[in-house]
Amino acid sequence: MEHPAYSQLRPVTANAAVVLAPNPSYAALEGTNSWVIKGEGDRRSIVVDPGPEDEGHLNVLHSKAGDVGLILLTHRHPDHADGAERFRQLTNAPVRALAPQYCAGAEQLTDGEVIAVDGVTPQLKVVATPGHTSDSVCFFVYPGAPDSSELEAVVTGDTIAGRHTTMISETDGDLGKYLDSLELLEEQGKDIPLLDVTNADAAPVKIVAVPTAKLSEDEDGNLNYEAADAIDVASLDDAAVIGDIDAVESRLDDAIAASADAREQAKEQKAERRKAAIARKEALAAEAEDLAENSTEWKRAGDRIREILEEWRGIRGIDRATDDQLWKRYSRARDSFNRRRGSHFAELDRNRAQAKKIKEELVERAEAIQDSTEWGETARAYRDLMTEWKAAGRAPREVDDKLWERFRAAQDHFFEARNAVNAERDREFEANAEAKDALLAEYDALIDPSKGLGGAKAKLRELQDKWDEIGYVPRGRVREYEDKIGRIEKRVSDAEDSRWRKSDPAQQDKVNQFQVKADDFERQAQDAEAKGDSAKAATLREQAKQWQEFADVAAKAVNED
Repeated sequence: MEHPAYSQLRPVTANAAVVLAPNPSYAALEGTNSWVIKGEGDRRSIVVDPGPEDEGHLNVLHSKAGDVGLILLTHRHPDHADGAERFRQLTNAPVRALAPQYCAGAEQLTDGEVIAVDGVTPQLKVVATPGHTSDSVCFFVYPGAPDSSELEAVVTGDTIAGRHTTMISETDGDLGKYLDSLELLEEQGKDIPLLDVTNADAAPVKIVAVPTAKLSEDEDGNLNYEAADAIDVASLDDAAVIGDIDAVESRLDDAIAASADAREQAKEQKAERRKAAIARKEALAAEAEDLAENSTEWKRAGDRIREILEEWRGIRGIDRATDDQLWKRYSRARDSFNRRRGSHFAELDRNRAQAKKIKEELVERAEAIQDSTEWGETARAYRDLMTEWKAAGRAPREVDDKLWERFRAAQDHFFEARNAVNAERDREFEANAEAKDALLAEYDALIDPSKGLGGAKAKLRELQDKWDEIGYVPRGRVREYEDKIGRIEKRVSDAEDSRWRKSDPAQQDKVNQFQVKADDFERQAQDAEAKGDSAKAATLREQAKQWQEFADVAAKAVNED
């Protein structure tokens, strides 16, 4: 297979294959190697370094790796780790790394632990190799358990960079620790294929530590050379070394030639970037804490906490101690929010379970009375059941909808039967309506109180008796016929009231009292006028007028027919 072979699975050792990401660059050379650890016939795999967040690469890697049981990171740099979260979404596999903030769904790695995944024959031993970054690790690949099989290969990430000298991260890299890591690999991985960032052919590599210029990271994660002490490369023994020594010498000479002012400026800029990075992570941690304590908009808050994590991973240039402290704040807030959200939805689940139980009972009661012919009583029972249904709350959606269908079906069955019976009765009652119309036409002229109240009352009783004998009219016309006979009944009752008012001594006495008051004020007015007091006479006549109006109204009410 011709190299570089992007988006293809290339077997390298018996249990390790590689998929090359299409992200060529100065640091990554042809691209980042994503390693698939899987034995022949294994139903699952382990993926090391899913690579950049490139949807095409991640989908290809997923298709080649099959059922992924675990995702591992050699270190935190974007070209190795940025795709981890998206790859986790595609595979549902947990992510493990030495730094806890890059883990998802599993605990952080520990130096020396042995990783065994169900369904994967090969096992991996975790070996911390700090230097390139503080969280750099190598994975020793064994065909089986380490204590019963021979070491097959070492996945090194960027600890071994292939055709150029490994870069040392400014933020948390350490040249001394890196040299120690090379010695460890030389000791434990002697004559073993080292699976590095570009060395997909896995030839055994002899490691000779060559000090290099220190590199710095900018805010975008790009790596840049920084001045370092000069190295007399010529003094080194001849050996198969990793990296282009001539290129290293040239770059070191260029770096040493840089001005002190430039280094000081770079230092100040670095300090400002660090300050800004710390401030931003403090703000993000505070926001996460506020969401964790106060928010009840669970989906929006959950989405925002995930967005904070995405932004968090892109913020660099903070020393490890400070970064870890800030990460603990965010991590605690995220865990607190997840616990509070979990508790909320657990309570919802309990409430929905209770609602399900209540509604199941209501459905049984509704179905039990659906064939009842006690129309009035059963209709009231269904209204009561509906009130209980509304008060029960929602059951789980898929269950709630089905229960409602059963409840509504029972209800509809009853009311359709009742309506059918009522419709048949209404058809029978139409003849009664016609008979009552004829009866009203007959008696309307006969019931005339002006021709004699006693006779009118007698005819009204005849009408009422015959009216009741005819029976019901259609339900929709009941009010119409109540109004029709009510008008005739009112005619007689008004005549009775009029007669009573005329014969009522109390009413007559009231008329007389008003009239007496009016006459008395009129006499007082005449006396005042005779004495020449015109003003008093006018006041008294006004009072007399008012009392006369009272008397006239009372008399009219008594004499009104």
